[in-house]
Amino acid sequence: MIEDESWLLESLAQFLEVSGFEVHMSTTGKSGLYKLGVLPIDLIVCDVNLPDLNGCEIFETVKGNDSTSKIPFIFITAYSRYDEVYSPYFERADSILFKPFSPFDLVKEINKF
Repeated sequence: MIEDESWLLESLAQFLEVSGFEVHMSTTGKSGLYKLGVLPIDLIVCDVNLPDLNGCEIFETVKGNDSTSKIPFIFITAYSRYDEVYSPYFERADSILFKPFSPFDLVKEINKF
């Protein structure tokens, strides 16, 4: 999970761990991509707005690499409308959740994969 808001990252990760998932956390896109290269990752949950690489850049990197292109990718975003800024990326993602969302909604989306 890549999310720059530490409180949100930690609370969602804790909920997911209690729900039976193993979670690797990153607060920047660069650290998230690094972990993708060294850890077994089954699914990516990524915020759109990050302080270094944005979620769309991470998405392009993941989907553009043969070894990671099949990993499901879930965007999370504070944008209030689907077509606000990043709709071409949202349309290509495996899923998207708009903040605020329930941790139960996140588990529901993850369980689709």
